[in-house]
Amino acid sequence: YLRVIANQSDEISLLRILNRPRRGIGESSVQKIGAYLQEMAEDALENGKKRPDFFNALEMIGANPGLIPGIPAKQVAAIYEFVEFIEKYRKEFSRARKLSPVLSQMLSELNWEHEFMRDGGDENAVRARMLNLSELTNMLAFFESNWEDSTPPGLFDFLARISLQASDEDEDNPRGRVQLLTLHLSKGLEFPTVFLTGMMEGIFPAERSISESADPQGALEEERRLCYVGITRAMKKLFLTASRTRRRFGETEEKEPSRFLDEIPAELLDREDHSISRMAEQRKEEMEEWLTDLRNNLKVSP
Repeated sequence: YLRVIANQSDEISLLRILNRPRRGIGESSVQKIGAYLQEMAEDALENGKKRPDFFNALEMIGANPGLIPGIPAKQVAAIYEFVEFIEKYRKEFSRARKLSPVLSQMLSELNWEHEFMRDGGDENAVRARMLNLSELTNMLAFFESNWEDSTPPGLFDFLARISLQASDEDEDNPRGRVQLLTLHLSKGLEFPTVFLTGMMEGIFPAERSISESADPQGALEEERRLCYVGITRAMKKLFLTASRTRRRFGETEEKEPSRFLDEIPAELLDREDHSISRMAEQRKEEMEEWLTDLRNNLKVSP
């Protein structure tokens, strides 16, 4: 649930929670939604529009009963309630100064104890699973209390920290892994090789952070400090990447390299241009890969 709230495009997580707790949304309906989404995706490709995701399809179905023939009205109502639930807690988490009370409220509303009892477990098994959920809330509260940045942490920061800890605890494959984390979470850590992505004006420095700040110059300096943090995480190799264009809300935007790149002495940079001329063909290939992944994901069971 937290992953979907933080990123509605996480379709594997979305398919796992769509009918968990049970909402009566059948596998047949999920397959129909997947087929409809595939049609939407192919239409988007042909018309150069933004590619929809599974959550977009759920939103459309909830708002337009009868959009997909064969999905019972009761299941459409359940889909609508599910979408409303996710949107509700996306707003709650985004505006909350403290995340742990919101998580506690969300878990209570989901009524997991009743769901676990329906699974057929004995009383001790149900109690153990409920304790696990309580521990998740405690973990979030501990994470917040130990957050050292002046800006309160967001849900994505917590999920990134959990992923990082899980990666550290994985002893089966200690080498050959990629770790994804935010700049805030990278403080105090070092890696042999670092990729710092999105080095474009409007992204880094973030246009929104500066334009919405009461102190734009101070916000810019904070962005500059974050850039320094990212750069100094690299022990041996550092890759700074930027793109000439970016797709946003279905539109293509021209982007300029970040001003922070110009502040690095030229003799320290080895610049390479990897512009791609066959963008349309590449998008088609990516769409085909995405559709293949979607078909595979639809087979995921809770």
